[in-house]
This record gives sequence, C-alpha cells and structure tokens, in this order.
Amino acid sequence: MMPYLMNIVFTGIVESSGLAGVQHPYSENMLPQLHSNDEAIKLFMDQLLKSVAKLSVLYMFLLPHQPLPDDIFSLKWRQPLDLHKGWIIWAGSGLIIASSAIFLLKLLISSLCAGQTQNEQTESLMRLLPLIGLSNVSTVCLLGVLGVLAPVCEETLYRGFLLTSLTKWFPLPLSVCLSSALFTLGHQSPGKFLEIFIFGIVLGFVYSRTRNLLAPIIMHACWNSGVILLLAYLQSQGHDIQKYVQ
Repeated sequence: MMPYLMNIVFTGIVESSGLAGVQHPYSENMLPQLHSNDEAIKLFMDQLLKSVAKLSVLYMFLLPHQPLPDDIFSLKWRQPLDLHKGWIIWAGSGLIIASSAIFLLKLLISSLCAGQTQNEQTESLMRLLPLIGLSNVSTVCLLGVLGVLAPVCEETLYRGFLLTSLTKWFPLPLSVCLSSALFTLGHQSPGKFLEIFIFGIVLGFVYSRTRNLLAPIIMHACWNSGVILLLAYLQSQGHDIQKYVQ
C-alpha cells in the first residue's frame, strides 16, 4: 500500500506546479484560465492521459496480488434500486445527505465569517467560467473532465483502493475519515477543505455500505456535473453566472 500511496502524494505535488482540473488530479485551485475550444480539448486530453497513467500504476501495483476478492473494485450494475445495496439508491441518498450537510455548513460559515471566506471558496469556480457556455465543445470537454474522468479515477483510488486498504488496519469509521482527509489534501483547495472532507466522508460510507464503486462514482459525477450544467443553463438563459458564483 505505501509505495502506491507515496505515488499519489508525489503526483499531486508535481501537478501542483502544472496543469490540472477540478478535483484531485483536477484540483480546482490549479486550473488556469482557459478561453478557447483548443485549450478545452487539450485540458481533456491531458486529464485523460493522467487518469490512464494513474490507474495503470495501480493495476501494476496490484497485479502480483491477483486474484482480488470479488468485492474489490467491483462495478455491479444489477439491482440498482435495491434498498440494501442498490447503487442508485445509495448514490441519491448520499447526494442528499452531502448537499444538506454542506449547505448547513455554508450557512454557519456565512453567519460566523460574514463573507470573509467567499473569495477563497469561489476562486476555483471563477477560473472555470470562461469554458462554461463558450461552446458545446468546451462544455462537453469540461463535463468529460469533471463528470467522467475525475469521478472514475478518484473513486477507484480513494475508495476502491485506499479506503479498502485502510480497513485492514483500522476500524471502518476511522478508515473513512483518514481516506477522506487524504482525498481533501489531494484537492489542494484550502478554501473548501471542510466541504471536500464532508463530501469524502459521505462517499466513503456510501462505498463501504454498497461495496460497489458505481455508487460513489455516480454520486461524484452528479455532484460535479450538476454544477456545470446548472451554470450552463443559467448562462443560456441570459443570466450573468459570474454573479451567481460570487
């Protein structure tokens, strides 16, 4: 576990000085200003190659330990609405719980800090605004990075590998908190660390309950894509989305 964990940390440090996107290898505070379809396509291809590289390293690391148990890295499409382990049920429930908790957290922070953290929290999303609504190509590329690559790569690494590995040494609640803490550090977004930490905890418990990566992947994808699609819709209706973000 430790060699691959060091690889995750090292890769995050290296990427902090270069191009990255919105979540962990797509860390929000590292995304440069993008203003053209060519730059959007380049961003997507860059993150695709990074995702393939990370998952390939994970595969090579786990190859000597084959065959893995059936519930490790499992993607179970059957019974999506099963009340006990259905991935749609748990992904939807996780979204409701996470969004409610983060909404209440934002209200608390707003009342205590009177907007002092607002610029820090929205700076990352402001960097994304030039791509949103620029064209169908840029929006699709952005959704590809945030709605597909980030959820698949991050959930495989942090929930499928890291959380599962930690449970071999620590109780489940502590393992979920530790994996969420590393998930938060990987984002390198200090202004949103509480939100990301809470989101990571909910993702961890959703995965531990279902033992199915589809649940946290779908939850993560809906969370990321929902923000982008909502802003794109508002912009198409003539709204100033910068005002909403601020």
